[in-house]
Amino acid sequence: MSSQRFNTFVRFLIRWEGATNAKDGEDTEATYLRAMPFAFSNHRADSGGPTMMGVTLHLFTLWRMHICHLPQPAIDDLRNMTFSEWQDIVRNCCWLPLRADLMPYDCFAIALADWYWHSGKVAVLKAQTLLHAEPDAVVGRKTLFAARRLMSTRERGRQTATKLTETRREWLMCLAERRPKDRAFVEGWNNRLDALLAMFNTLDLLPGE
Repeated sequence: MSSQRFNTFVRFLIRWEGATNAKDGEDTEATYLRAMPFAFSNHRADSGGPTMMGVTLHLFTLWRMHICHLPQPAIDDLRNMTFSEWQDIVRNCCWLPLRADLMPYDCFAIALADWYWHSGKVAVLKAQTLLHAEPDAVVGRKTLFAARRLMSTRERGRQTATKLTETRREWLMCLAERRPKDRAFVEGWNNRLDALLAMFNTLDLLPGE
């Protein structure tokens, strides 16, 4: 079950970071390879700098040098990142720190993971506030307990995931107000969040392990 949840998240990321939908029967790596030509970005308004499928050059450098003990990567290394390495970064730098396999219900786990992937620890802080958990930006036993207590049914799971996503939208709109250069991304942000909300209705709403 947990691998199915993670794979659903990975396919959603490829869709939005690589502007590519999976074909019927296509495995995830094949979709990634088709998306590669569209997944590299170095937008002058993006404070993250060069980015490949959502992985910034800064994160990629930390991963290569401090986790893999490899030489400092160049931008071309980022642009040509393999599916296996990208998926390992998603799993180890996003999915596992959030303990997403243990979160109640697919929709909430994926909503939290997508925000964290996009914006970092603010996602955890906002989620903890929503869950009435201590806002320490770390997903531990207390946060998991608070999530399970609040999302005691499938309907409450979907409602909480929806509320988290709308909280994210409000936060992003405030960000664009404070930083005018980010207004270029508002339409894309809203399209992504609308797709996320629509996906909640297609998920099986499986509880966490």
